[in-house]
Formats: sequence, C-alpha cells, structure tokens
Amino acid sequence: MPSLREAPSLVQEVVADNGETKAIFFDTVVRSDPRDPDSTRIGQGRLHMEIVILSKLGVPVESMSASGRNASRYVFDAIFPFIILLLVSLFTRPPEKDRVDQFFGKMKTPIGETPELEEAAMAETRQNPNRFNDTKLFPNSSWEFTKWNKVDAIGFITCVCVSFGILSLFWLILRWLES
Repeated sequence: MPSLREAPSLVQEVVADNGETKAIFFDTVVRSDPRDPDSTRIGQGRLHMEIVILSKLGVPVESMSASGRNASRYVFDAIFPFIILLLVSLFTRPPEKDRVDQFFGKMKTPIGETPELEEAAMAETRQNPNRFNDTKLFPNSSWEFTKWNKVDAIGFITCVCVSFGILSLFWLILRWLES
C-alpha cells in the first residue's frame, strides 16, 4: 500500500553504532528515485507491525538497536496472542460448566491397564468429574493447570533428554560432514 510505504512516520531511520542507517519499521528505506537525493523515501520489504504497535504503546523503539527491535518482534509475537485470548475470554460467554468439568475430568483420568479398568475409571469420572480438583495448581479457579507428580517429572526430563540427544546427533553429523 503506497500510503503506508510512504508515510513519514513509518519510513524513519536511525543511525546505528557503526554509522549505517537502519530502517525502524520496514526492512529497508530507499529513495523512490535513487538518482535524486531529494526524492520521497519509501519503505521496502516487510512492514513490521509488531514494532509499529509497540511504538504506539509508548515503547521507545527508535532508541533500540536493530537486534533489540528484532528481538522485540519475537517477544511481541509470543505474548500478543495470549493477551488477545484473555481479552476475548473476558467478553465472551463461558461454556457450560458441566461440559468443561466432563472434558477435563476425562483428560485427567489415567489410562487403565485393561479396557475394563479404564471404563470403570471413566464411569467414576462421569459420576464425579471434579474428583481430580485436588491436583489443580490453582484450586479455586477455572484454570486447569495441574501439579506435577513423579510421572510428569520423569516424562518431562525424558523429553528434554531425547530432544538434547537429537540435537547432539544433528550437531555431530554436521561436524562430520564439515570435516
């Protein structure tokens, strides 16, 4: 959109420590006519809406380094969806409590060793879907985070070790291919 590419507030540049000029809101800022130093400056590449929003929220993006602005984009992308999710949940009708209780009761019911034991456990959960509320991290809230037990800790540590092993194997293969 030409109106955004040419907006004076969006084609700002700053001088980096090494003397180079860096665009703040776009990948780069160039002159519309490269031969005319007085021609209009236009933004080229991606318009970083994350940085625009942070700037409008009062974050001094102009004083950040280029890598700081880049990092702020990732932090924004990580946090912004959760803020939207929380805001939307405040203004929408919550689901039926019985349906939510049944869902999380089923999710928290351990798998039985046999199909009969599993069905018996599920029948008990259907009768009392709140039977696992003592495992909630925040007991008197609608948040369904649960406290870790030994199985959770072992599972997490195993996942971290397997991930580390895969990354180590990948690193070793790269080193082997380099030599």
